[in-house]
Amino acid sequence: MSKFKLEPVLSHRNLIEENLKKELAEFKKLFGSERNKLRAYFSYRGRLIGELEQMQEDGIVASTLILYTRYITCLESDITKQKIKLTETKHLLSNKTKELVEAMRDRKMIEKLKEKRLKLFKQEIIRTEQDFMDEVAVNGFKRSNDAWQL
Repeated sequence: MSKFKLEPVLSHRNLIEENLKKELAEFKKLFGSERNKLRAYFSYRGRLIGELEQMQEDGIVASTLILYTRYITCLESDITKQKIKLTETKHLLSNKTKELVEAMRDRKMIEKLKEKRLKLFKQEIIRTEQDFMDEVAVNGFKRSNDAWQL
């Protein structure tokens, strides 16, 4: 069989695609982790606000109210930072997905070229075999004609 001259290129593109798949999986994991952190912040803030409201109903010391308010404000800042981090991670995930799609497209292009080359090679083999069979048949016919003439 004919060796596909672009086999090293195909191997390289397969390697690139596999590496991108691994990187994409890591980004998906990171994105999930960042999203869970944000959810935890929201949950914690909700509990603190609930506690604060309950304390206000029961009567609260002003210093405790100030402490809770400052802590919730600080938590709001952390939530804002986490939202930004989540957005950045989502952007990185999107970019990595696009890179993977492009790498897959490149690999498939080379594979189609390989398949086309293999198909042409097989057609050439069939044509060569057919030519050989035709030659055998013609030679056999000539021999049988020569035998009748003697």
